[in-house]
Amino acid sequence: MLLDLINLLNSAASDDPNVVIAAGQQLVMFTSGDSSPQFCVTLSSAVFSCEQTQLTDNGRFVGLIHLKNMITDGRVWRGLDQPDRELVKTHLLNYLASGQNTDENLNRVEQIPRIGPCTCSILCRLIKTEWMSSDWSDSVWGDLIKWCAWRSLRLSLRAISSFRLPARRRAFLTLIRRLLPRLVTIWSEVETSSKNSVIECSTRLTHLLYTCLTGPGIHPQSGPFLLDGELAWLMSTLLAHSFSLLSRLCLADTELGSVYCPKRLMRRLTKLILAAMLSASPDVRGEFVVFILSHSVGLLCSVSGHSSVSINNQENGGGCLDKKSAVWLLGLLYGLLCTPKAGYGPPLILSENGISELIKWLWTPFDSEYSSTPLGNNLGRLMIALIRTQFMLSDVEVTSLATDPESCLSTGGLCRSVELSTQEPSSVTSECVSALSIWDVDGQAQELAGMELQSLLGLQGADQQLPAVDPCRQLIELMWTLLIRQYGSETEAMFFYLIEELHASCSSAVQFEAIMRIVQLCLPYAGSNVEWITLTDNLLTNGLHFVSSRLPVSDEPANVRQACELIVLITRLLCLFVRYAMHCTSPDHSLDAQCDVVLSHLIGYLNANKTSAIQVGPKSYALCVRLGAAHSLAWLLAQPTFPSKSLTPYLNPLFNGLFTLIQDASECETRVYVLGVLCNLIETADLIGDPELATSMLGLLDQLWKLEDQGSALRAHVLDAVSILLSALNASEEVEDRLISFRSSLQAPVASLIRTSLEQVHNNGSGSEALFEPALRLWNSLVTGEGAMWSSAMGSLMSLLVGRQTNPDSGGDDGGASRTLSEPLLNRLDTSEQAQIFFSIARGSLVLAYKDGPQTLANFLQRWTEPFWSVILLESAPQPVASSTAAGSMNVHGLLNYLFSHAATVGDEDNQQDDESQCRLEELKLLTLWMSIYLDQMICAPGPSSSSLIAFQFPPSFAGLLLLAGRQCLTRAPIDAHEDICPKATQLGLGLLARLAVSPDRWLSLLQLIRCVHTSEDAPDQVNTILSSFADTKPFSLTNISQDELTRLLAYVLERWLARADSLTEAIDRRCFAVVSLMALRYCACDRSSDAAAAAATDPSSLDVLAVHDTVHAKWLEPVVNLCIQVLFDEDRVHSDAGSQLYSSHPSVLATRDGLKCRMRSEFAAWEDRVGGPYYADALFRCHVDPVLRSQLHSQLSD
Repeated sequence: MLLDLINLLNSAASDDPNVVIAAGQQLVMFTSGDSSPQFCVTLSSAVFSCEQTQLTDNGRFVGLIHLKNMITDGRVWRGLDQPDRELVKTHLLNYLASGQNTDENLNRVEQIPRIGPCTCSILCRLIKTEWMSSDWSDSVWGDLIKWCAWRSLRLSLRAISSFRLPARRRAFLTLIRRLLPRLVTIWSEVETSSKNSVIECSTRLTHLLYTCLTGPGIHPQSGPFLLDGELAWLMSTLLAHSFSLLSRLCLADTELGSVYCPKRLMRRLTKLILAAMLSASPDVRGEFVVFILSHSVGLLCSVSGHSSVSINNQENGGGCLDKKSAVWLLGLLYGLLCTPKAGYGPPLILSENGISELIKWLWTPFDSEYSSTPLGNNLGRLMIALIRTQFMLSDVEVTSLATDPESCLSTGGLCRSVELSTQEPSSVTSECVSALSIWDVDGQAQELAGMELQSLLGLQGADQQLPAVDPCRQLIELMWTLLIRQYGSETEAMFFYLIEELHASCSSAVQFEAIMRIVQLCLPYAGSNVEWITLTDNLLTNGLHFVSSRLPVSDEPANVRQACELIVLITRLLCLFVRYAMHCTSPDHSLDAQCDVVLSHLIGYLNANKTSAIQVGPKSYALCVRLGAAHSLAWLLAQPTFPSKSLTPYLNPLFNGLFTLIQDASECETRVYVLGVLCNLIETADLIGDPELATSMLGLLDQLWKLEDQGSALRAHVLDAVSILLSALNASEEVEDRLISFRSSLQAPVASLIRTSLEQVHNNGSGSEALFEPALRLWNSLVTGEGAMWSSAMGSLMSLLVGRQTNPDSGGDDGGASRTLSEPLLNRLDTSEQAQIFFSIARGSLVLAYKDGPQTLANFLQRWTEPFWSVILLESAPQPVASSTAAGSMNVHGLLNYLFSHAATVGDEDNQQDDESQCRLEELKLLTLWMSIYLDQMICAPGPSSSSLIAFQFPPSFAGLLLLAGRQCLTRAPIDAHEDICPKATQLGLGLLARLAVSPDRWLSLLQLIRCVHTSEDAPDQVNTILSSFADTKPFSLTNISQDELTRLLAYVLERWLARADSLTEAIDRRCFAVVSLMALRYCACDRSSDAAAAAATDPSSLDVLAVHDTVHAKWLEPVVNLCIQVLFDEDRVHSDAGSQLYSSHPSVLATRDGLKCRMRSEFAAWEDRVGGPYYADALFRCHVDPVLRSQLHSQLSD
C-alpha cells in the first residue's frame, strides 16, 4: 500500500500531463472519500519518511499539499481516532527532528525549497488545533528549539497568538515568558560573520524573537509589558547584541540579495529594536533611552564623505541603512522625542528618570566640527543625521510628479513599480507617489501628529492604516515639526543655522527643494520672527532666480533628470510662496501687499506656456507646474485670515487660468479637483459688485458642462460651482438694478439646468443619479437668500418636487412644462442630508411665494399644498391612511421612517428610527409654517365678489399629518421634557395643535382630533372625522360631548402645553401656547352661573368656599395665568431674514403684541362668562392666583 502510494505521488508530479491528471483524480478520491481519515495516516507515513528514497522531492511536495488540505478540513481531522492523530503528529515531528543541524543552528528540512515551508505550515495548523487540549504536551516547544526549527516555531506561535479568549491569551503570554530567555540566549551566542549560514540563522532567530515580542499584542501605553520584572534583563542583551550586529554588518558592503543576506538581516534587527522598546515597561525604557538614542544616531550618521552639513544626494541616504532599515529607527526616535512634550503621540511612555535623561542627552555638547555652532550638541547631531537620511525626494517621486502629475494628484497617488538591484531577477517593489503628501508637508505633519506610532509605521494590528507613501520622509518631517513646535526658541536658532549652512552648499534643484521643504515645515511656528522672514525672503528670491535662469527645460533624454528636479522645485517654490505670504507678516510686510505679490506669481505659473506667461517647456512639465499653482491657490483661499479683497484685481486671469487648466487636463479626477479650486475661488471672492464677471464665469461653467457628454463627476462639480455663485448673489441684500436684472436673467437657465439634472436616466440620457444631490443643492441655493426672488421658473420646478403633471393652461406658474413626472422627488432621496435639502427647498419656495405678493401666495397654496403634503403623508404614516390624491393604501414602513433614522445618516442599516433627527424636525417646522399660513389664507381668502376667487378647503393631508403628530405628542411622549427621547419633535407637534386651535372657529377641530387620537377607529375614518369639523359651518357646539369627557380630553393637551412652554424659543410659539392654554381652561371649567348667582345673593363669602373646591381651577388657573404674563412681557422682535419674519407673522392674529392683548382680553372675558360671571371669576383669582401675578396680568392687559 505504501509503495503504491509513493508511485501515485511520483506520477502526480511527473512531466506527463495525462499521467498527472489520472494520478490527481485518484488522490482526490482518496482524500475526499469515506476512507480519507485512514488515508491521512498512510499519506503522512509516506511524505514524512526519510527512508523512502523512491519518493521524489516533487512527489513529496504533492503529498504535503494534499495532507495540508486534509488537516485543514476539520471533518477529516476529527474523524481520526486519538491513536491515529498521535501517529500523524509523531511522523511529522520525527521528520522535523531528522533535519536538526546543531553545527549551524538550522534545520535542514526547513531549508528544503517548497517542502520546508509546507511542512512548517502543516505543523502550525496541527498545533493551533491541538494546543491546550487534553492531549497536548508543552514538550513540543522544547523539541522545536532543540531541532533548530525556527520557522516552524515562529509560525506556530503566530498561529496561536490569534486566539482572543482571555484564558488562552494569558496562557500564551506565560508561554512566551518561558521561551523568550532561552531564545535570546541562543540568538546572542550565534557567531557573527558574513557566512551565509550564520546570516540565515541570525535572520530566522531575529524574526522569531520579533514574533515573540509582538505576539501578545503591542500596547506601548497600557501593556501588557513583556520586558518587565523578571525579564527586564533581556532588554540589555537584545539591544546590545542588535546594535553590535548592525555595526558589524555595516562593514559588509553587500548588495540586497536573497532572503538571507546582511541587508535583510539589518532590517530585521532594526525592527526587533523597535519591538523591544514597544514591549518594555516605562521603567525599562527609561533605563536604555540614552543608549538607544546614541547608537541610533550613530548608525544614521554613518555616512562617509560628508565633512560638512549637506543633504545626501544618494538614494541610500542612511549610510549603511536602506529605507526599510532606517524607518524602524526613525519611528523609534520619533516616539522617544514625543514623550516629554504634549500634543504629539500617543508617545512611548517613559519613567520620570527616563524623560530627564532624554532631555539631558539632547542638550549635552557633542565634540565635533560643529562644537562652536548651535548644532554642537546631541540634538544638533540628530538633526544632521536626519537631513542625511532619506529626506530628499527619491528619483521615482521626482520623475513621477514631473511627468505624470495627474496620476500623482489622484486619490491614493501613483503606485509605481521599482526594480531592486538584487541577485533575484524578480525582486520588484512598489513606491507610492502622492502630490498632496509632497506639497502639503506642513499640514500633513499636523494631521499625523496625534496618530499612534503603530499606525505611522504600518505595524500589524494598528488601529489606522496610512497610504503607502514614503514613511522615512514622513517621519523625518514629523520630527522637524515636533522639534520646531515643542522645543522652544533654541531649536529655532538651530534650524536657522542649519538652513543657512544648507543654502550655502546647495548645488542642485532637488537640494534646493529639500531646504524649502524644511522652511515650509518651520514657518507656521517661526514665521513671525524677523530673521526667519528675511531668511525666507532671500530663499524665495534665490529660488526664483535659480528657476528663471534654467527655463524653459527640454525633454531630451540626457536632461530628463535635471528637468524633472527643476519642475518639482517650481512647485515647492509656489507652496512656500503662499506660506510666506500668510505666515511672515510684519509692519514692513503687510498681508495685503504680500498676497498681491503671491497672486501675481501664481497667475504667471497657472498660465504657464501661454504666449504672455512663463515658458516652462514640454506639456507634461507645464501641466505639473500649473497644477502646483492651482493647489497653492487652493491652500491660500482656505486660510481664514486671507484678505478676499486681494482677489479683486486678479479674478479674471485666475478664473481663466483655472478654466483652461480644466480643459487641458486629461483625467476626470484632475478636472474635478481643479473645479473644486474654482469653487473655492467663487466662494471667497466678492462677485456682487461685478455682474459682468459673474456672467462670464457662468458662461465658462456652461462650456465645462458641455465638455464631457458621458461623465457626471465633472458635471456634479459644475452644479456645485453654479450653486456657490448663486448663493453668493442671493445672499446680498443690495437692490441695485443691474444686480436685480442679473438675478432675474438667471432664473430660467438655472431652472432648466436643475430639471435636466434631476430627470431620470431613462427619460433623458443627459441626466444621472450622480447629479441628483448637487442638483438639489443648486435648487436650494436658487430659493434661499435675501436676494432670491419668485419667478415662473420656480413654479415649473414644483412639478418635479411633487411628481405630478401640471397643466400649462391652468394659469399657474409651471412655465409651460408638459413632461410627465410621475415619481415624486421624495422617493429618490437616500440620505437624511438630502431630505433636509428637500424640505429646505419647499420652505424656500413658500417664502418666495409669500414675498412675491398675496396673489402668488394664494395660487401657490391652492395648487401645491395637497400634492406636496399628500406625498409626505404617504411616506410617513405607519398604517394605511387615506388621501385625496393618493390611491389605495400605503406601505406599513414609509420612506421617511428610513430618512428619519440613523441609518440614513451613518449608513448603518441596523440603526433604529431616530424621532429627534434633524430631518424630522425640518419636516415638522415646515408643516407648522405651511399650515399656519394656509389657515390664515382660509380666513383672508377672496370672497365671491372677488374677480379671482380661490376657494380654500382644509387639505386631507394636513388632517392625516395632524393625527400622526397628535398621537406622537399626546400618547407616546411623556409630559416631562426631561424624560422624553425626542423633546424637540414633541414640542413641534404640540405647536402644530396649538396653531390649529388658535385659528378662529377651529377649536372643535382640535377637540375632535384629540378624541381621534384616543380612540381605536380606523385611520381613514379618523381623518374624515377631522375633515368634517373643518367643513362644518355651523356655530361652535359642544352638545354632543359631556363635560367630564371634555375635561379629560383637554387635560391631555393642556398639561403638555404648560409643561413644554418654558423650552420654546420663538415668541409666536409661546403666544400660541398661552392662548390655547387659556382656551382649554375655559372649556374645562364647569358652568357655575346658577351656583354663583345663588351664592352671591345669600352670602358673598360662600363664593370663596365654592371657588376653593373648584378642582379644575385649583390645578390649572395659576399656571395658565403665569404663562400668559410671561408672553405679555415678550416684546415684538424684528427678524433680519424673510423666513424668520414669515414664521413669526403667523398666526396673524397673534403676530403683534397688540393682537395678543386683544385676543387675551377676549379669551379672559369668555372664560369669565363660562365660569358664571365676574364675581365668581374674582373669587377664583383670590383663591388660586398669587395677588402679585394678578396685578401683573391686569397691568399688562390694560396697557
